[in-house]
Amino acid sequence: MYVVGVRLAAIAMLLAGAACYDAPDYGATTFRCDATHGCPAGQTCVAGLCRGGGGTQGDGVACGAQVCASGLQCCVDFIDPPICLPAGVMCVGLSATCDGLEDCQTGTCCRVGAGAECTTASCNDPICREPADCPAAQPMCCTGITTGEPWGHCMTICP
Repeated sequence: MYVVGVRLAAIAMLLAGAACYDAPDYGATTFRCDATHGCPAGQTCVAGLCRGGGGTQGDGVACGAQVCASGLQCCVDFIDPPICLPAGVMCVGLSATCDGLEDCQTGTCCRVGAGAECTTASCNDPICREPADCPAAQPMCCTGITTGEPWGHCMTICP
Protein backbone atom coordinates (compact mmCIF):
# COMPACT_ATOMS: atom_id res chain seq x y z
CA MET A 1 0.00 0.00 0.00
CA TYR A 2 2.88 2.37 0.83
CA VAL A 3 4.48 1.91 -2.62
CA VAL A 4 1.17 2.66 -4.37
CA GLY A 5 0.74 5.84 -2.27
CA VAL A 6 4.25 7.03 -3.14
CA ARG A 7 3.63 6.37 -6.84
CA LEU A 8 0.32 8.25 -6.75
CA ALA A 9 2.00 11.19 -5.00
CA ALA A 10 4.77 11.26 -7.62
CA ILE A 11 2.23 11.21 -10.46
CA ALA A 12 0.25 14.03 -8.80
CA MET A 13 3.42 16.15 -8.49
CA LEU A 14 4.27 15.59 -12.17
CA LEU A 15 0.76 16.58 -13.26
CA ALA A 16 0.83 19.69 -11.06
CA GLY A 17 4.21 20.69 -12.56
CA ALA A 18 2.87 20.25 -16.10
CA ALA A 19 -0.02 22.60 -15.35
CA CYS A 20 2.47 25.37 -14.37
CA TYR A 21 4.49 25.19 -17.57
CA ASP A 22 5.14 28.49 -19.37
CA ALA A 23 5.88 28.60 -23.07
CA PRO A 24 9.59 29.32 -23.76
CA ASP A 25 10.70 32.81 -24.83
CA TYR A 26 12.52 32.59 -28.17
CA GLY A 27 13.11 36.37 -28.40
CA ALA A 28 16.90 36.24 -27.93
CA THR A 29 17.39 33.01 -29.90
CA THR A 30 18.43 32.74 -33.55
CA PHE A 31 17.11 29.85 -35.63
CA ARG A 32 17.87 28.91 -39.22
CA CYS A 33 14.79 28.80 -41.42
CA ASP A 34 13.73 27.98 -44.98
CA ALA A 35 10.57 27.15 -46.92
CA THR A 36 10.17 23.89 -44.96
CA HIS A 37 11.29 25.05 -41.50
CA GLY A 38 9.44 28.12 -40.21
CA CYS A 39 10.17 30.50 -37.34
CA PRO A 40 8.68 30.75 -33.84
CA ALA A 41 5.67 33.05 -33.38
CA GLY A 42 6.61 36.72 -33.67
CA GLN A 43 9.66 36.09 -35.88
CA THR A 44 10.10 36.22 -39.66
CA CYS A 45 12.53 34.34 -41.89
CA VAL A 46 15.01 36.87 -43.33
CA ALA A 47 17.88 35.54 -45.45
CA GLY A 48 17.77 32.11 -43.80
CA LEU A 49 17.57 33.30 -40.15
CA CYS A 50 14.54 33.95 -37.96
CA ARG A 51 14.37 37.63 -37.03
CA GLY A 52 11.90 39.50 -34.82
CA GLY A 53 9.53 42.30 -35.81
CA GLY A 54 8.92 41.58 -39.47
CA GLY A 55 12.22 42.66 -41.00
CA THR A 56 13.78 45.99 -41.84
CA GLN A 57 13.33 48.77 -44.31
CA GLY A 58 14.66 52.33 -43.88
CA ASP A 59 18.04 53.76 -44.76
CA GLY A 60 20.30 50.90 -43.69
CA VAL A 61 22.55 50.29 -40.71
CA ALA A 62 25.58 52.50 -40.08
CA CYS A 63 28.56 50.15 -39.94
CA GLY A 64 31.90 51.87 -39.54
CA ALA A 65 32.64 53.80 -42.76
CA GLN A 66 29.83 52.08 -44.70
CA VAL A 67 26.06 51.55 -44.51
CA CYS A 68 24.59 48.04 -44.66
CA ALA A 69 21.51 47.90 -46.91
CA SER A 70 18.37 45.88 -46.18
CA GLY A 71 19.12 42.14 -46.15
CA LEU A 72 22.59 42.78 -44.66
CA GLN A 73 23.79 42.99 -41.08
CA CYS A 74 26.59 45.01 -39.53
CA CYS A 75 29.06 42.66 -37.83
CA VAL A 76 31.43 43.92 -35.13
CA ASP A 77 33.98 41.29 -34.07
CA PHE A 78 36.19 43.56 -31.88
CA ILE A 79 39.37 42.83 -33.89
CA ASP A 80 38.62 43.93 -37.45
CA PRO A 81 36.69 47.03 -38.54
CA PRO A 82 32.88 46.59 -38.70
CA ILE A 83 31.74 44.85 -41.90
CA CYS A 84 28.45 44.28 -43.74
CA LEU A 85 27.54 40.61 -44.11
CA PRO A 86 24.44 38.90 -45.51
CA ALA A 87 21.84 38.55 -42.75
CA GLY A 88 22.02 34.73 -43.04
CA VAL A 89 25.77 34.59 -42.29
CA MET A 90 26.85 33.94 -38.70
CA CYS A 91 28.57 36.95 -37.12
CA VAL A 92 31.21 36.24 -34.49
CA GLY A 93 30.65 39.20 -32.18
CA LEU A 94 27.80 41.72 -32.24
CA SER A 95 25.48 42.17 -35.20
CA ALA A 96 22.73 44.60 -36.14
CA THR A 97 20.04 44.54 -38.83
CA CYS A 98 18.74 47.92 -37.59
CA ASP A 99 20.14 50.98 -35.84
CA GLY A 100 17.01 53.04 -35.26
CA LEU A 101 13.26 53.29 -35.74
CA GLU A 102 13.61 54.16 -39.43
CA ASP A 103 14.77 50.60 -40.13
CA CYS A 104 11.80 48.84 -38.51
CA GLN A 105 8.48 48.35 -40.26
CA THR A 106 6.81 47.80 -36.88
CA GLY A 107 8.01 47.93 -33.29
CA THR A 108 11.43 49.19 -32.31
CA CYS A 109 15.10 48.45 -32.90
CA CYS A 110 16.26 46.60 -29.79
CA ARG A 111 19.27 44.76 -28.45
CA VAL A 112 18.35 41.09 -28.62
CA GLY A 113 21.01 38.65 -27.46
CA ALA A 114 24.30 39.56 -29.16
CA GLY A 115 22.77 41.91 -31.69
CA ALA A 116 20.19 44.50 -32.63
CA GLU A 117 17.04 43.73 -34.56
CA CYS A 118 13.50 44.96 -35.06
CA THR A 119 11.11 43.59 -32.47
CA THR A 120 7.52 44.15 -31.43
CA ALA A 121 8.18 42.75 -27.94
CA SER A 122 8.93 45.03 -25.00
CA CYS A 123 12.48 46.37 -25.20
CA ASN A 124 14.78 47.11 -22.26
CA ASP A 125 17.72 48.22 -24.45
CA PRO A 126 16.48 50.30 -27.43
CA ILE A 127 19.03 50.92 -30.20
CA CYS A 128 19.27 54.37 -31.76
CA ARG A 129 20.93 56.53 -34.35
CA GLU A 130 19.52 59.79 -32.94
CA PRO A 131 17.54 60.87 -29.83
CA ALA A 132 14.24 60.75 -31.79
CA ASP A 133 14.65 56.94 -31.90
CA CYS A 134 14.48 56.77 -28.09
CA PRO A 135 11.44 56.43 -25.80
CA ALA A 136 10.63 59.25 -23.36
CA ALA A 137 11.93 57.20 -20.40
CA GLN A 138 15.37 56.89 -22.05
CA PRO A 139 15.73 60.11 -24.11
CA MET A 140 19.52 60.12 -24.73
CA CYS A 141 21.11 58.29 -27.70
CA CYS A 142 24.55 57.26 -26.39
CA THR A 143 27.15 55.91 -28.85
CA GLY A 144 30.43 54.03 -28.36
CA ILE A 145 29.71 53.44 -24.68
CA THR A 146 31.67 50.25 -24.01
CA THR A 147 31.73 47.76 -26.84
CA GLY A 148 32.71 49.91 -29.82
CA GLU A 149 29.39 49.32 -31.59
CA PRO A 150 28.71 51.83 -34.37
CA TRP A 151 25.06 52.11 -33.20
CA GLY A 152 23.82 53.84 -30.05
CA HIS A 153 21.81 52.81 -26.98
CA CYS A 154 18.92 54.79 -25.50
CA MET A 155 19.66 55.77 -21.89
CA THR A 156 18.55 58.27 -19.28
CA ILE A 157 22.14 59.69 -19.05
CA CYS A 158 25.13 58.90 -21.25
CA PRO A 159 28.17 57.52 -19.39
